[in-house]
Amino acid sequence: MKKLLALFVLLLASVPASAVTYSYTGSPYTVTLDFTACVLGNCANFTATDNVTVQFVTAQRLPANLVFSDIGPLVTSFTASDGLTTYATGDANVRVHTVTVSTDANGAVTDADITVERWQTAGAVHALGDRFDFFQITPGFITQAFHNASCSGIGVSPAGTADTCLAAVADTGISQGNGVASAPFAILAIGIATQVPTLSEYALILLAALMALAAMASMRRNGHTRS
Repeated sequence: MKKLLALFVLLLASVPASAVTYSYTGSPYTVTLDFTACVLGNCANFTATDNVTVQFVTAQRLPANLVFSDIGPLVTSFTASDGLTTYATGDANVRVHTVTVSTDANGAVTDADITVERWQTAGAVHALGDRFDFFQITPGFITQAFHNASCSGIGVSPAGTADTCLAAVADTGISQGNGVASAPFAILAIGIATQVPTLSEYALILLAALMALAAMASMRRNGHTRS
């Protein structure tokens, strides 16, 4: 009996949680600033139809009642776009500068402070003056995106990412897009396991077995079992 109870507890603890996908769509840029002279880097301009979009996946729903907390360790994958540059997990040129969010009692994202960068040149170590692109989602879900910025400071980001640009210089080759406040992150999907019995079904099966065994043990103690 004790072994079965232990098995029941282990089952409750070992069933994996479902992955959750969070999605954000920023408003189209209301202000765009074009580059004026392209001397270095990959120059391009944003348009009024461009915007910031982000999707990230966590192994389970985010904890409740976070207040601009770092969720980097909880994110298993992400993809984003600012209209000109794509940022994604596995891209060796991408650097996560900041990824903090606030959540409500149900783990829904209610505010965010996120900055993600992408170097225009490959390499694990970059130098001052190297060009990069980046976007920001600031508190209130206001977005900004910058293309072909010149880096003026490199180090470890607040999110713990090495070789991150920590400061930029605006020169004639940079372009910018600014969006106004938009709707918060939405829970786009919650992963569903393949068609196997769910936790509740397993629990009910084990509970029924435990009850049957308990009844049999009681009958034996009372001398009512058949020979």
